[in-house]
Amino acid sequence: MKKYLAEIPMFMEYISDYDKHNFYYESGIEIDTDIVIKSSICHIKSKDDSINIRISDIEAENEDDAFKKVENIIHEIKIVLSHVIQKQNQNQHYGHIRLNNKKKEISILPRDYSISENVGIKLTQIIKKDTIQEYFDAALNNSDLRFVLNSYHNSVGPYDLRSKFFNAFTIIEFIEKKYSDSLNVTPLLPLELLDNIKNHISDTLKEKEVQQEIISRTVSRVNEFFINATFESRKKKLLLILKDIFKIDSITYITKEIQIDEQLCDVLIKYRNNLFHGNKKEIDNLELKEKLEKLILICERVVSYYLLKKE
Repeated sequence: MKKYLAEIPMFMEYISDYDKHNFYYESGIEIDTDIVIKSSICHIKSKDDSINIRISDIEAENEDDAFKKVENIIHEIKIVLSHVIQKQNQNQHYGHIRLNNKKKEISILPRDYSISENVGIKLTQIIKKDTIQEYFDAALNNSDLRFVLNSYHNSVGPYDLRSKFFNAFTIIEFIEKKYSDSLNVTPLLPLELLDNIKNHISDTLKEKEVQQEIISRTVSRVNEFFINATFESRKKKLLLILKDIFKIDSITYITKEIQIDEQLCDVLIKYRNNLFHGNKKEIDNLELKEKLEKLILICERVVSYYLLKKE
């Protein structure tokens, strides 16, 4: 095995409807810290209005192998630091920010070489390093956290509003599926009655000489529907998950404190359904932008929950 080092200039992806000829918004970070990812030391430093990442002690068979390992490490850095940067962004209504890099600008050399300084873009948030290593360790060891981090990273990218909303809402769907069974809710039907219904359907279809595969699939669909069916609506269950499990009672949107309630959950669910199943021409971009920003603030809190969660 050989040892390599790499240096990667990073840049901030940012898009905003507010940028005009007579107004612009800039955001940057200040950071100088070492972290360990997959046994490699990563030095992250902002200097002279740029940010650079140097990774040392990369063990690999050859340069191509080292490049693949560097790409994996950089992905971990992007999804974690993007969340940290966006979480500290006090002006999210101006636009979303995330950290990214260009593959062609990754420099890799044998360990005994030195690499000249690379310059990224202008970056002024101060990122504290006391918990940053914990964040990266958590991201490597928690598959749930990795999923929500990746979805969050995509949701704050410079894409169209529809794509951003879709990526953010995958986090909502993920926590709905994961935590619905742990909620204190009332089943729509008692389990014993459900068994009677399934038996009745199966017997009726057999009398009609329906193929066994179709019978099994029909019974399975009925079972799946009623197992998940409750007196509580989807918006009510989502509210319970956000408040009882993730302890999200409110979010701060611009200068207002927005309460997490059934109405907000209902609006987000309806927007999601309308975006992907309704008439696209009926979507107002200004309204969508507002709903997206609130959704991302909620998702930010979900990611923070997983980052701080002690297994």
